[in-house]
Amino acid sequence: MGETGSPLGLAAHAVLTGAVAALSAALDKADPHDPARDAVSRVHADLLALRGCTSTGPDATGSAGAVSARTHAGLVALAAAMAADRDAASWLPSDVDGDPPEVRWRRAWTALLRLPAEVATRLCPATVDGDVGWSTVAGPVATVVVAPDPDLGVDGLHVAPDGIVDPRLTAAVEGAVDNPRHGTVTALANVALALGAVDPDLCHALESLRARGFHPMTDDAVRRAYDDELLRRVRAWALAAPGTVAEALALHEVDEAFCSLVHLPPAAPDSWWGVVQGLSRDCLRQAVHAAGGQIRTLDQDYPTARRYTGGADLSHHSGRSRAGTVLTTLRVWLRVPGDEVPGRVVFGRE
Repeated sequence: MGETGSPLGLAAHAVLTGAVAALSAALDKADPHDPARDAVSRVHADLLALRGCTSTGPDATGSAGAVSARTHAGLVALAAAMAADRDAASWLPSDVDGDPPEVRWRRAWTALLRLPAEVATRLCPATVDGDVGWSTVAGPVATVVVAPDPDLGVDGLHVAPDGIVDPRLTAAVEGAVDNPRHGTVTALANVALALGAVDPDLCHALESLRARGFHPMTDDAVRRAYDDELLRRVRAWALAAPGTVAEALALHEVDEAFCSLVHLPPAAPDSWWGVVQGLSRDCLRQAVHAAGGQIRTLDQDYPTARRYTGGADLSHHSGRSRAGTVLTTLRVWLRVPGDEVPGRVVFGRE
């Protein structure tokens, strides 16, 4: 049905796209307790799967169609389970029409990392046993980022404390002073470098690079600029004496870079992303306390948080239920002897 140039396939795809859009809009507006919501969500997921079939055509050898047949069941099952789960719906990435199957596979898996912990555990499918097709990067909280799929040419990716460290990061911390926070900070930076190249929905909102907006890490130029800035900040922190104002200010900049990696909507506080960003804030809190300073994380209603920000906050369409609340803190408010730095947040709007 999805052969390239087929009028019938194009017509089917157009009809299904309209139906998906209409149901997406209806689900966005529907009462969470509407008795038909679960059934409609399942229909929505089925239509998404069917639309994927109509947009996948074989290449000159027919191999793309064969790959789709082998991998379609797993991909559709994962996407459908997520779309049909009411607790997951508000955290799911937008469907991007025309994405190839390997991108949709990464998108579905990496979405699990920003779901509430209980929801992610419930939805996470069984992964492949053994070491075939896997690589592991160093990070402070172990997880599966993406499961391997040989038919799609997708390698699996683990995060684990004993994983591989990016050589750029090793060079950045060369000659670092002894610091009790060294292991955690470098592990967090390594996660940022690794997942920035894997997660199709990850953006950055780092103010020093671009004053406004959310910028997709799938753009090679955006990702290189972010990586360079993160490594520069890590280098400055690694050379600062622990317990000093200089370390507190430098680590504040590293924490801002790490916590300015965001999804839309931002990750749930108890998700994997929420946990690792919490570790970054814990390290910062320790350093600031040692330097005689204080921080505010600004996770509250926006009018209250606004008193501690510099006016460069960002907004995201969150619907009525979360309008006027802080969705995530990009940069905490900081006060240390002789200096004060305003915070920066993403807040919800209707």
